[in-house]
Amino acid sequence: MEKIYSRPRIKLKKFSTMNKRQKIKIILYFMVVIIFLSICFVVKAAYPIFVASCENAATSSATNILNKEVNEVMLVYNYNDLVNIGKDQNRKYYLYRSQNYAY
Repeated sequence: MEKIYSRPRIKLKKFSTMNKRQKIKIILYFMVVIIFLSICFVVKAAYPIFVASCENAATSSATNILNKEVNEVMLVYNYNDLVNIGKDQNRKYYLYRSQNYAY
């Protein structure tokens, strides 16, 4: 049968002829490979969720910091100092800025 092929056949040991230690090594090797592939699959599937969660946390943190700083600044100023509301002759409301502040 080997003479039909132009190359020599690969001779592998049969699983039943191996000793107990060799069987355990092979089983452990396949278990490690399966666990590694499972971990890679889970990480690949969960990565977009992790990135979206991090982006949401970053925007939430930035919004909280911005709101805190705005509240601290607005404690010093009054809204009427920044913008004035008035009525014209036709009884329509209009807004105009104060000339003291540049923004």
